[in-house]
Amino acid sequence: MTVGFHREQHGMTRIDIDTGIPFEQFTAAFEKAAPPVDRRRRNASSSPAATGTTWRAAAAENAPNDLMMYAKIDASGFFGIAGHSTQAIEYLVGNT
Repeated sequence: MTVGFHREQHGMTRIDIDTGIPFEQFTAAFEKAAPPVDRRRRNASSSPAATGTTWRAAAAENAPNDLMMYAKIDASGFFGIAGHSTQAIEYLVGNT
């Protein structure tokens, strides 16, 4: 069996969107629209007795827009290392 890898160069384009509201206000609204996944419910829903229906019901109670935040990274410090004062949060969001 041969194992290998492939490297692909990718460019990146940063898109800045002026929301017209302060950073903290925007992130609060975003996190209300896509709240953190309720890990207690997820763990209970993944028990052998649970079904896909159980998970979807629990997710629907937690995610008013069918979106949940699985991870949040405050990337502001990384910008600071480069001498920038940009506020930045990276989210991993998925649908139910």
